[in-house]
Amino acid sequence: MASAAEVEIQSQSQAAPQTADALRPLLHISHATKIYGGGLLQGPDRTVALRDLSLAIAERPATITTIAGESGSGKTTLANAILAFLTLTSGQILYRGTDVAQLSGSRMMAYRREVQAIFQDPYEVYNPFYRIQHTFDLVIRLRAGAGQKDGPRVDRGGVEGRWIT
Repeated sequence: MASAAEVEIQSQSQAAPQTADALRPLLHISHATKIYGGGLLQGPDRTVALRDLSLAIAERPATITTIAGESGSGKTTLANAILAFLTLTSGQILYRGTDVAQLSGSRMMAYRREVQAIFQDPYEVYNPFYRIQHTFDLVIRLRAGAGQKDGPRVDRGGVEGRWIT
């Protein structure tokens, strides 16, 4: 049986006082394991992509969390499990106390609106013909549900403006 390499997780907190509410996990992963293969159609070969990973990210203070590791260490498998694109062999992923594996329908849609990936390759994500502000405006507009021609005013980190369509 192949084993997964180590996955390194670093988290940088934006300083804020610790309170009981600040310690509530936004994301809590416990004993996450994903094994590929070993099924009836795949034959006896099994690959451990993720082994017994546990992680808790508090809702407050806000943090930036980096997942780093060698090729084949389970980074993509972990991300896909968090995004609910695949199910774990064992373990659990809780988002604000709710088991991600149990979500369906409108609750899954709400989860996917709140939890999204930022992909590594900027050429796959951004159109180089648009200014970066266009990309952010599009995301904010979709999140705000602004389908009107003259949408809501939005705070964009100190830059405020109206939609132009």
